Amino acid sequence: MMIECIRLVMKCLAMFTRNIAVLSEDVDVLVLLTALSPPEREIHFRKPSKGKILQREYSSKSLGKILPKCKEHILFLDAFTGCDTTSAFFQSGKNVFEKNFEKRTDLQNAATVFENECEDIDENFKAGVTCTLTSYNAPQKVKDLNALIYNSFLKASGKKTCVKLPSLPPIAADAAFEHFKRVYLQVQTLFGKEILPEEWSWKNERGILIPQTMTQRPAPESLLKIIFCACKTGCGASCGCKKSGLNCTAACLEYNGDSYTNPLPTIYINEIDDNNEQ
Repeated sequence: MMIECIRLVMKCLAMFTRNIAVLSEDVDVLVLLTALSPPEREIHFRKPSKGKILQREYSSKSLGKILPKCKEHILFLDAFTGCDTTSAFFQSGKNVFEKNFEKRTDLQNAATVFENECEDIDENFKAGVTCTLTSYNAPQKVKDLNALIYNSFLKASGKKTCVKLPSLPPIAADAAFEHFKRVYLQVQTLFGKEILPEEWSWKNERGILIPQTMTQRPAPESLLKIIFCACKTGCGASCGCKKSGLNCTAACLEYNGDSYTNPLPTIYINEIDDNNEQ
């Protein structure tokens, strides 16, 4: 689909020297028009009405008048926040990220990493982390995805309602990294570079490309089996953790360390040394 969009845009630009209008239901066409149209040209994009939604008309120059930095890096923004070939962060809107992107040079520098040919994949990861922290409105003291997902999980699991796992950030060294690689592939492809998808988080299964979402389990088996309680006056016979033969953790609603009646055991350094000597 994306290749067809590119061909359509390039054909329009080559066939006509005057301003033209393109009619399409695919918003990716507008993204490509914005990115590929020469500065002296203005291409209009019309999205036809559908049901109660009226016809909308945009221009290849519209975004540049409102958010010039976003226009400059539109291919990266579209790929990172979710398009036909990349995932979107759950309940993380594009508009909020774009507004932050417009005024933050660190995000603009991160976009440049994806737009340049990759010489160091670690730089790709660092740039992706910077953008992901912004997508989840992480506090300034949080500098990596491990801390972000830990804090987000504790906050979510402390509520009495069920934890919505899709709302949590992706696992830093795995799911997020796979997303960053697909974003890089998408951006480079639109810039005309020929890159093997299998080297950038896609796998070929019987001739069909399937995204490589993860390479590891989402969490250790012991962590996946943890149960959280909401005991307020101490953990008695009805405590869900005790019933399962587990100690309470910091994720429990009222957990406060040693004063809790079912805390995790404290292991001191000298105890570890003693065990090693035995």
